[in-house]
Amino acid sequence: MANLVIGYGDRVAGGTVTASSQLASLPAIHLLDAHLSPKVWRGTANTAQLIFDFGAAVAIGALALLGTNMTAAGTVRVRLSAASNLGSPTYDTGAAPVPAGVDPRYRHLIHLLPAPAVGRYLGLDLTDVTLAYLQAGRGWAGTVWRPTRNYQFNAVKGWNDTTRAAVAESGQIWLERGVTTRTRKFRLPAITQAEAEGVLEDWAPTARREDVLVVFNPDSANLGRDSIFGLITDGLEAEHGGPRRHGLSLRITERV
Repeated sequence: MANLVIGYGDRVAGGTVTASSQLASLPAIHLLDAHLSPKVWRGTANTAQLIFDFGAAVAIGALALLGTNMTAAGTVRVRLSAASNLGSPTYDTGAAPVPAGVDPRYRHLIHLLPAPAVGRYLGLDLTDVTLAYLQAGRGWAGTVWRPTRNYQFNAVKGWNDTTRAAVAESGQIWLERGVTTRTRKFRLPAITQAEAEGVLEDWAPTARREDVLVVFNPDSANLGRDSIFGLITDGLEAEHGGPRRHGLSLRITERV
């Protein structure tokens, strides 16, 4: 299994987006919102093209279309280019669409580039023949950190449930049903000196203000299951555990 990937520094939120089709009440601009619901983009057919304009050429290492209704039958073509028509792309998955890899239980299309590529425009050509229309809650694209050493055993999976329970005088329990979000807690025990002085110093000052994408197994056939997208919900502290060795513990709570 390859080492985990941490994506940060979203480039989508500060840019613009256009869609080949959209409902007037559910426009593509909703893909720039921080939350995945209830404001979503919805197209009018089972094929669509989304083009994100970052406003300037930037390096991208990972991207995600979050809260989508796509299924295992869905496909995508990903292109990154300096041109708005996506000509001469610096990254292209190819004319033949690739599987989008969406598990409807987790509802995320996640794509990791083999190496960072630079471009201003990110294009997604989406198809899912099993659907009447395509829908998604948020677009994301950013920088990636691939730590030299992986996270340690004893990583914790958790679930937060916002359901509230009230006990009546008769002893009956009444529920106000909420939603359940995933949490993941893990530790990087051996960050190198170069990573501590480089990527960690660059990322840490804004790490709790911005969503992160953590892919625990980049080789997984189900990236939605084996990743989490959300906010760091514990304080971000790195410890100096020994010569040229640093440690970092993270707890991520899923966005909905």
